[in-house]
Amino acid sequence: MFHKNTKHIDTQFHFVREKVKSKEIHLKYYNTCVNVADIFTKPLGKVKFQMLREMLGIYVNPFSINGEC
Repeated sequence: MFHKNTKHIDTQFHFVREKVKSKEIHLKYYNTCVNVADIFTKPLGKVKFQMLREMLGIYVNPFSINGEC
């Protein structure tokens, strides 16, 4: 079925496919357990949020008042 956004998606897909085929870019699989981008795109539990936050190099200042960063 054709939708108005279909052309845009097809264009992006073919652009990436061509870049991979010409070896200009290399796609690498990352398991969701270590995908740091999840912190920006998904609702997470406290433990997972803290783990990904540390992977980004962001730590809570233990000396701050009220536990603020």
